[in-house]
Amino acid sequence: MLSGKESEVLLYLREDARKSLAEISGESGIPVATVHGIVRRLKKRGIIIKYASLMDFQRIGYSLRVMMAIKTDRKAEVMRHLSRHPNVNSLSKAASGCDFCIDAVFRHCGELELFKEGLQKFNITYIGEHNMVEEIKAESSV
Repeated sequence: MLSGKESEVLLYLREDARKSLAEISGESGIPVATVHGIVRRLKKRGIIIKYASLMDFQRIGYSLRVMMAIKTDRKAEVMRHLSRHPNVNSLSKAASGCDFCIDAVFRHCGELELFKEGLQKFNITYIGEHNMVEEIKAESSV
C-alpha cells in the first residue's frame, strides 16, 4: 500500500520521469528531502523499476503497430525469441487461452509478414492480430 505522499510523487514521475526532485518538491509542496526519501524507498521496494521514454513510433518510421496474442507449445523458446526481437515493443505472459501478448511495431506490412513467418518455426498454434490505428492513452498518471 502506498501513502498519500508516495502516490503523489509517483503521479509526478509518471507524468514526466525526467522531472527533478526539486521540481516535484516545488509543485507538490513536499520537501525535497522527503521526495528524495520517497523515491529511494520506492526503488528499494521494487515499485519504481526504471525510467523510460515513450516514443511516437510513426515519427521514426514505424507506421504499423500491432497487438498480437499467441499460443504455442514451445513457450520458453518463443519467449527468448520475442524478448530479443527488435520489433517487439512489449511482451507479456497471458492467460485466457493464450500464452503471450505482444505489442510490436513495423515499418510496413512486409516487415510484419516476415515477423509472423519467423514465428512459424516455433509451432505457433494460434495468432490473434489487431492493428492499432490510434493510441488514445499510454502510461498516463490518471
